[in-house]
Amino acid sequence: LLQGHGPDLPALFQTRAKSWAQAVANEVHQARSEGLPVMLLGFSLGGGLAVTAASLSNPDKLVLLAPLYWEETWPVTLAGNALSVFLPHTFAPFGSRFIPLETFREPIRQISPDVQFDDPQVQASIRRQRLPMLLFEQVNLAVRLARDSAASIRMPVLVIQGKQDPIIRPERTQQLVKRLGPNVDYVEIPGEHQIVQPDGPGFAELVERVERFLAQ
Repeated sequence: LLQGHGPDLPALFQTRAKSWAQAVANEVHQARSEGLPVMLLGFSLGGGLAVTAASLSNPDKLVLLAPLYWEETWPVTLAGNALSVFLPHTFAPFGSRFIPLETFREPIRQISPDVQFDDPQVQASIRRQRLPMLLFEQVNLAVRLARDSAASIRMPVLVIQGKQDPIIRPERTQQLVKRLGPNVDYVEIPGEHQIVQPDGPGFAELVERVERFLAQ
């Protein structure tokens, strides 16, 4: 239900990462006004946004599931800013030879349930699909915001990561864990990126870990 997501998907490329994080923070403030304990839980991009939102709204507990994160050194940032004027305005997120197309099956199914994913022509079309570079810029900004916000987190945090995740690799999540406040519990479970799927190998452990964290 964030701006540019779900039913508002046509407006995706007119929205910004800061507004996404602020919208989540506003929801936490609204929940707090009802006088109940509030836990903020985020998965993937939502995990990165949850770190920033938690720094703005201070929920009672924070759960991050395979949170979107990577480190960026200043030479890389400087080079990226300098080269940005030469980069194309669009990019093909599904066209990489290094990421199996199967990785995107479930996310695409959630967006378009009727897509015949196993059809070779459909797969070729997905490979050719291009998105505005603005989307990548906002995702990168979301990661920067999370990185800048992590040290201010003071509530208890549970981080759960899939051991075989090819998109958000465990070593990246471990980098975020080092930046978070002192009250962090880090757990790796079997599974790739979609650890939130009930048929995943580590889903039962994920549920058990989250329930135990809430009960503490």
